[in-house]
Amino acid sequence: MAILGEVGYDALSMAAVAERARVGRPTIYRRFASKQELVVDALLHADGAPPDGVPPDSPAGDARAAVSALLEGAAAALARPGAMTVIGSLLAHTRQDALLTDVLRGTLLRPRSQVVQGVLTKAVASGEVSADADIEVVDAMLFGSLLARALMGHQLDTAWVGRVMSAIWRSLTAGNQPLGVAT
Repeated sequence: MAILGEVGYDALSMAAVAERARVGRPTIYRRFASKQELVVDALLHADGAPPDGVPPDSPAGDARAAVSALLEGAAAALARPGAMTVIGSLLAHTRQDALLTDVLRGTLLRPRSQVVQGVLTKAVASGEVSADADIEVVDAMLFGSLLARALMGHQLDTAWVGRVMSAIWRSLTAGNQPLGVAT
């Protein structure tokens, strides 16, 4: 991640990773068949999310705490030095590299989105969240708010996550009318 943040995706080489790790290139290639796999694996571990996506310290039945913990992990990953360089270089490269795009979406983005949507779907079933909640939109709003704030150069911290969660959670528990819709 450090090299990726320093030079971006295009300039990242397996040789540079091997050198920084003080191992031979064959050691890197035994674990990762390609640069795409190496980068995705690094990204998977960058936000500290557990493998199953469910935060271990979230009480059962507390969807807000679980979603907040996931959002805090994503915010911490985006706030790391070089994170926006990484995102920018990956986004620019996905236009030319369908494999990278597929791996990023299938290994990193969709699984995390499915965890959030799963937590919220269970919260709808338990009555913690309104039955009319648009879970797909909420998922996009949660993580989109982090990315937008990072792009603007503003601080991503637990206070910001708390503000986002308060605003969005009100809409999830408000009943039939989403925020900002006149009756």
